[in-house]
Amino acid sequence: MSFPFKSWVAFAEAAQTRRVQQTRIVKAYLRWKTRQKLERILKTWRHQAVYGRIEGMYTRSMLSRSLGEQKILCTGLQKMLSAQTIELEECRDLVQREVELRKALEQKLLFQEREIVTFDMLNDHRDQEIRRLHAIIQVSEWIDSMVGWLVG
Repeated sequence: MSFPFKSWVAFAEAAQTRRVQQTRIVKAYLRWKTRQKLERILKTWRHQAVYGRIEGMYTRSMLSRSLGEQKILCTGLQKMLSAQTIELEECRDLVQREVELRKALEQKLLFQEREIVTFDMLNDHRDQEIRRLHAIIQVSEWIDSMVGWLVG
């Protein structure tokens, strides 16, 4: 009957031990991070007190890492610049083609406007000719009716 209680006591002690160990590890980590931060602050303060500035305080590894990052960024920018240059040339070619197409369409429009003016003039001439012929036909019908009236 006491076996379940002993198991529970063992489980509770193991959990408590694990929690104490985790807490100890977390506190040690936090102490380490705090010491790192304080060390950085004191180092910066000492450098500023000695030299009056903090710009030259980088280590060789930090500078070489920064140089590597700058080279990577520079290479990326060069690739992007070359891609944009190619795209710019393509856009210029496209604009040139569109300008030529627009000029051709303007020429076609001018030609069609001239044709419209010509057709309007021909249409007016045709209407005048039709009216003249109608007048001739009316005069000839009037003459025929007069001749028929005089004869008849």
